[in-house]
Amino acid sequence: MKVEINKLHYPVTALGPGRRFGIWFQGCSIGCAGCLSRDTWRSGRGRSMQASSIAERIAGIPRRELDGITISGGEPFDQPEGLFTLLSELSEWRGDDDIDLLAYSGYSLERLRSRHRQALQLLDAVIPGSYQRGKPTRRIWRGSANQEIVALSALARERYPDYYAYEPERPPIQVAVDESIWLIGVPREGDLLRLEQLVQVDGIEIVGPSWRP
Repeated sequence: MKVEINKLHYPVTALGPGRRFGIWFQGCSIGCAGCLSRDTWRSGRGRSMQASSIAERIAGIPRRELDGITISGGEPFDQPEGLFTLLSELSEWRGDDDIDLLAYSGYSLERLRSRHRQALQLLDAVIPGSYQRGKPTRRIWRGSANQEIVALSALARERYPDYYAYEPERPPIQVAVDESIWLIGVPREGDLLRLEQLVQVDGIEIVGPSWRP
């Protein structure tokens, strides 16, 4: 089973606890106003990968150096069969190790439970809910106040409660560079505008940012 992917990255330290492998799905039918990742919206602009190939890449990381896997997008649940296949591969690979599986979704928890129950059974935690620009939050790993961390397994109920209401002084953000420069994490309201203003002082212009229509 193939899935359309925007990017893969390791290590990710800004989207979940510990050192994680990040998987960004390509394609989103929701299109929240103010979304940071508009480059992940349109299907057909990513790369098609076998779910087993992604799992094999993750398996190449020493387990002692991996605390979890974060799946984002895009909208992962817009590729339900591919997502379920990938989660099945990852669940089989990790076995009894404490490597948690976290997914973001713009859909409500009620919709996920009614339409994607099998996928939820393979996840340890999910952060559901559309990004709502008018409801800012300072809580870690979330873009708006309507979004909550939902623990789905015993591992998540042990690992995540300290983060439910945690508000760091600054949100965790990473910068990665390949053919372009991209941010990993969930910035707060106004952070990206301040970033653009700061780099302009040094004569740097940000061209075609994914957060701008």
